[in-house]
Amino acid sequence: MNLTESLDLYIKYLTYEKNLSKTSVISYKKDIEQFTEYLLKQHGSKESPETGAISLENFRKYLKEIDFSRYSKNTVIRKYSSLKSFFKFLENNEILSGSISSYIIPPKKDAHLYSFLSQPEINKVLSCIDAGAANGIRDRALIEFIYSTGTRVSEVENLKNSDIDIEKNEAKVLGKGRKPRNVYLNSQAAYW
Repeated sequence: MNLTESLDLYIKYLTYEKNLSKTSVISYKKDIEQFTEYLLKQHGSKESPETGAISLENFRKYLKEIDFSRYSKNTVIRKYSSLKSFFKFLENNEILSGSISSYIIPPKKDAHLYSFLSQPEINKVLSCIDAGAANGIRDRALIEFIYSTGTRVSEVENLKNSDIDIEKNEAKVLGKGRKPRNVYLNSQAAYW
């Protein structure tokens, strides 16, 4: 089986078994395709290399050659994780012998302190919304909902009316990894 065929199997696994978001699947695919392109250049070939021929040495050389300076640290960590996960999938399905994945150790993520909008900043955002405009009430409700619950925009995108229980001031959202969770609305968000 060549690397392109292995990647197709892996993408199906991420999509249908791991149930990852479309964005995550695209990121994984791009990271692995970048590695595949590197291998093609190294071997001077246009045909996808055989998966069984991949070695830890290929991966190490790839890391030395790739220009990580143009990527953020989080992107570099994701690229490591994408390849580690891909190799682990190949090993678990006996497509690749050996244990390359156990030797792939991503760099540590820096501690990240989140910043929040202050109350005056929130008030300024809310004052920009004209509740009398065609989409004003919807826009105000969305901003109040996100502010009140701390949800991500991607979580709110797929929200349906049936997911919100105004009487209990709660909503069910699909979080990262499509994991359902309950969030609670403050009185202002429930009003809108």
